[in-house]
Amino acid sequence: MNNRNPDVILLSSPTSVDDAPYLSGKELNRTVGHNSGNLAFIYAIDKQLGSSLPRMYRHDDPDAINSTPYSTAVIPCANHLGIHQDLGGEAENFSKIEKRMVSIGLGAQADANMKDLPDLPAGSVRWLKELSERSNGDAPNISVRGEYTLRLLEKYGVANKAVVLGCPSLHINPDRKLGEKIAEAAERPVRRVAVPSGHYRWRHLWSLEHSLIALVEQTHGSYIIQSPEEMFQGYRGEWDEIAPESKQLMAEAIGRSPEDEASVRAWYRAYSSAIFNVPAWMNYMRDFDFVIGPRIHGVMLALQAGVPAICIAHDSRTLELCQTMRVPYVRPGDLSEGVTLGNLRRLFDFDPSAFDERRKELREGYSRFLEGNNLNFEL
Repeated sequence: MNNRNPDVILLSSPTSVDDAPYLSGKELNRTVGHNSGNLAFIYAIDKQLGSSLPRMYRHDDPDAINSTPYSTAVIPCANHLGIHQDLGGEAENFSKIEKRMVSIGLGAQADANMKDLPDLPAGSVRWLKELSERSNGDAPNISVRGEYTLRLLEKYGVANKAVVLGCPSLHINPDRKLGEKIAEAAERPVRRVAVPSGHYRWRHLWSLEHSLIALVEQTHGSYIIQSPEEMFQGYRGEWDEIAPESKQLMAEAIGRSPEDEASVRAWYRAYSSAIFNVPAWMNYMRDFDFVIGPRIHGVMLALQAGVPAICIAHDSRTLELCQTMRVPYVRPGDLSEGVTLGNLRRLFDFDPSAFDERRKELREGYSRFLEGNNLNFEL
């Protein structure tokens, strides 16, 4: 694919980790921005704007960014907005960058009721202002995940610079009838299941996670690690690098005794996996008949590969994306008996026509958004 936007630089982590075989779990975690799911939407943006775009980090020296010949900085975003982080340092960097800016995929993080809007730290409010002021005239230059994030931007006076577009990972697969393909695949027997894993510190989801783990074991499936560092280290077999308290929680999270570390190590070796290249990840998903778990981008890559998938929407960042993009989801409260091979089909509430129509609507909106920022978008 040719670079249709030669005047653009990405300010982001990488689209893939080509040296993943040589990196430690700690290095992998840092390289992917603390969640390998980030690769999905960064890869999507790069692919849709032309592929192999030049790239720097948002926190790089502003003078170094300004010295590049590119006029527009595209910033792939995730759940940046919330009480969990203060973006003041990035805001200070932004104030010194002399480029137009386009933010794609910005989301708010809160609990799953999405009723109360968080009070952002002062640095994050400044970050939003700096970003919105670097648009192409009056055109919106911030794409957000859903209506909840848009309401948060309205609270801080920048909603006029934003538009709801979900996540660009929705458009990786160019097939206009992808929903139909997913629905057809859902009619086939479910023999193997993959689970985009949770987080070993999400105690409130442990009982649900145990049912997902049982499903992986029952179907000789795969437990796909996306975060955090310690779980990457477990996948790598670097158990001596993990703190004792974390090892105990990791054992309990998969339903094993902390006293039997050998069993925990053996389980990770038998069932855990991690992928650091998006096409390879999607191809790996095709080895499974169904995917279910709490990681939205692990679910998205399965759907883009034509594999039936369900997101367990446990917070605003996952629920908002699922609702915006018509991605099949269930809430943890609806799974009192856990997930079993017998209830997967009942949980898979999927309308292929609505999914395909929503993809069309968001694709057209995405194209208009990018055109308004002098960017070309093509699938």
